[in-house]
Amino acid sequence: MKFALMLGGPPPDQYAGIAALAEDAGFESVFVADHVVFPPQLPATYPHTADGVPPVLPTVPLFDPLVVLGAVATATTSIRLGTGVYLLPLRHPLHVARMLVTVDALSGGRVTLGVGVGWLEDEFAALGASFGSRGRRTDEMIAVLRRLFAEDVVAHSGDSFSWPPMRFEPKPARPEGIPIEIGGMSAAAMRRAGTVGDGWLESGSKDLTDLAGRIDIVLGHRAAAGRGGPFEITSRMPASFDPAAVQAHAEIGVTRIASRPPVAHGSRPGADDYQRFIERYARTVIEPYGAGHPS
Repeated sequence: MKFALMLGGPPPDQYAGIAALAEDAGFESVFVADHVVFPPQLPATYPHTADGVPPVLPTVPLFDPLVVLGAVATATTSIRLGTGVYLLPLRHPLHVARMLVTVDALSGGRVTLGVGVGWLEDEFAALGASFGSRGRRTDEMIAVLRRLFAEDVVAHSGDSFSWPPMRFEPKPARPEGIPIEIGGMSAAAMRRAGTVGDGWLESGSKDLTDLAGRIDIVLGHRAAAGRGGPFEITSRMPASFDPAAVQAHAEIGVTRIASRPPVAHGSRPGADDYQRFIERYARTVIEPYGAGHPS
């Protein structure tokens, strides 16, 4: 099992130090969330959690995840740096590719791109981006990002983006490129994860039975597409200090658990909250679980 820390809450100049603590404590990765803007009032019901409560309030300050991860890269040496999730269809693929390879170079090939299509229609409207075509745009962008990471010269003509032959350098640090993991709970998101993703980032399953069923759906799409190779299944599990809960997730196919300090809804964890959480989680979960399940 791999353990990820969700970063968000403290001032951004403290993220690098928190990530360094997580690295030393045995966390495999850190993930940073993404939004560009919020309307003054969020919709009453959020579609992707079991309780319908949005995971963030419009008053919470958010910072560009790739800029944050660039800073984190310079303070760490081995922990993976992920977006959880990056709202891909709000951007242009050439700009996204440039940001990604920059962080990838700074980190020595430690970037994981977790992507989602977004859920907040007002955010798309504010940026002049079509909400209705966001899924198709995401599919197009994933395909063209992989070409940019692999081919010397790329020309593209698609439904959403087009450009003549262009050279794109540098390439990602690792020959296999930058992993692209798909976030989302909808049928379309699970199909996308299985057919084109390098992993699935879930959030909002009601219980383990619900999660196990969704994992079967994702892996079914993966098998139908004839895909092999590494595939991460990440569960955003509420903060739990029980190794048995980790084992229960492992038994249904989860390969990574992402968590953050427990705080009241609407509150933001500070650097001290993260330090206490990292130390306790390492002592009560990562170390005991690792001792019982050596790699």
